[in-house]
Amino acid sequence: MKIRNVKLTDSDDILCWRNNITTRVMSINNNIINQKEHDIWFNSALVDANCFIYIGVKNDVKLGIVKFDCDFNIMETEVSINVNPKVRGQGVSFDLLSLSIKKISYLNFNLFKATIKKSNNLSKKIFVKCGFKFDYSDKELEFYTLNNK
Repeated sequence: MKIRNVKLTDSDDILCWRNNITTRVMSINNNIINQKEHDIWFNSALVDANCFIYIGVKNDVKLGIVKFDCDFNIMETEVSINVNPKVRGQGVSFDLLSLSIKKISYLNFNLFKATIKKSNNLSKKIFVKCGFKFDYSDKELEFYTLNNK
C-alpha cells in the first residue's frame, strides 16, 4: 500500500465513502453530506495548514483516508479513518492507519488522539492494534490516545 496526500481528484470518492450507510452509522456525525457541503469542507481542508489527509492506494484502488487535525501549539493531533466500503473486511485498515501515522511522524507530535463511537468495535480494535490506549468514555463516545514520546 502506498500512502499519499489527497488530491482534488479524490474528492468524489471521499464523499461517496462518507455517505455510505455503514460509514454514517459509525461516524459521530451520521448525517448525509451534500455535494456543496462536501466541496466547501474538502477545499478548505486541502489548504488548511493544520489538516493533513492521506489516502491509501494499492494497485490503483483507493483504499481509504486518514485525517489528522493538528494542534501545533501543544503538538497533538486528532486522528480519524474512513475506509472505502468496497474494500472493508479485507484487512486494509491497520496498514492504512499505521502507515499514515508513520508518514506524519516527521512532525513529532507528542500525542495522537482518536474519538470513536462506543458501538464501533472494529475501529476501536484497529486503533488499539496501532498502539492507542483507551483513555476515557462518555455516554456515546470512547477516547483513545497514542503517546509519541
